[in-house]
Amino acid sequence: MACAVELVEQHSRAACTAGTSYGCASDTAVWTSCRGRFRCAGGPEFACGYPPGQPRYSCRCDGADDWLVASTRPRGARHTGARVAVCLFGQTRDHFGGGGERSVHAQMRSTILNATALGVPVDVFVDTWAEHWGKDERGGRVDINWHAEFGKSLVALTVERTPTDASLLLNGLRLPTYVVREAPLYYSGTLPLLWKLRGCAAAIGRWENASGFEYAAVLSARMDAKFWTAVVAQRLVETTRAILAGTAGPSSLFFVNTGGLVLSRQVGDKYAVGTSAAMRFYLDAWSRAEALWRAAPGAPLVGERLMHAHIADAPFNVTAIGLKGDNRRIGFRRE
Repeated sequence: MACAVELVEQHSRAACTAGTSYGCASDTAVWTSCRGRFRCAGGPEFACGYPPGQPRYSCRCDGADDWLVASTRPRGARHTGARVAVCLFGQTRDHFGGGGERSVHAQMRSTILNATALGVPVDVFVDTWAEHWGKDERGGRVDINWHAEFGKSLVALTVERTPTDASLLLNGLRLPTYVVREAPLYYSGTLPLLWKLRGCAAAIGRWENASGFEYAAVLSARMDAKFWTAVVAQRLVETTRAILAGTAGPSSLFFVNTGGLVLSRQVGDKYAVGTSAAMRFYLDAWSRAEALWRAAPGAPLVGERLMHAHIADAPFNVTAIGLKGDNRRIGFRRE
């Protein structure tokens, strides 16, 4: 049967126009230079044009290579032997504190890293910078035995020395001069943050591929205590359990509004949880940063503003988790 492709829903800023930006590549495949959901000859819907950043894509009409298939799985679908991946990223700083039950590490081990709290096994992925890891009560350096601290749940550990001038140029990605000028107080952590989020996404993806399964949910969290609270932990646990149970509603991605975010232009980059496919997109703002900066010359896209520009192109619904239970679904063009 000859291919007859139709656009179901456009996701890209660029128009999806039949014959110009999408069409049939063969009887069983389509090509696109835009992003959206398509259908061939009345067959199943499938996403094409992902991940963003390529000039042209080829996708199968049966949806077998749908990059976003997990985020469009019917609500309530369960993974056999469901597991949760937790990405701990960024500077370790006071994560281990001086030890004891009040440290961030101890609090995380009893909440977001706890299989009993979440109801399923947890795998941990750590991506951090080499530094002096905290002090004990007498002011001495705490030496970290990562295996002892995380046990068998630790799947991947990346510890890197911070390169010189990492705030301006990191692994080939350079922060535009105008961004530094427009956001002098906020730009310095942007590249290191994006790099660590990307590292987590890559490690989780490699483990999924090697193990032949997909995580039922993926959670990301800063390791330090600056924004961490018991309420943040509670909201993350509640939301993760809702995703696992299929009761989280229409959104595939949830980020914590730690307070003061202007949701019309900011998406939180400190704590988030979602389906594996949604979090794969969320965690990889690194690969799209240059294109986002080019698309908004002069705009101070750093931190949560850059994350908002990134997530605005996502093909799934997003909810901000309020610390007082006041969750708010974020409206982007697709809605």
